[in-house]
Amino acid sequence: MNSVKVLYLMLNWCLNRVFRIFSALETGIPTLDAILQEVESFVVAGKTYNEVPHIIDITLPMLCAYLPFWWSQGPDNNVNTASE
Repeated sequence: MNSVKVLYLMLNWCLNRVFRIFSALETGIPTLDAILQEVESFVVAGKTYNEVPHIIDITLPMLCAYLPFWWSQGPDNNVNTASE
């Protein structure tokens, strides 16, 4: 076997492994809608920090950091360059 073939097989094996790992992780990651619903229910129910500290400590800072990026990548802002 030549070195290019070995490199190709190793790369293919690594990519398959990464795909399986990310597929397994994906099942535990909530959708943006689920995260926003969790925050909304926190606000509507009038819960306190002591009841759900993860929303204040983790969820809200994460939303503040990443929502601008998600919105810039959303369907309203994607430019279809293939049709041009």
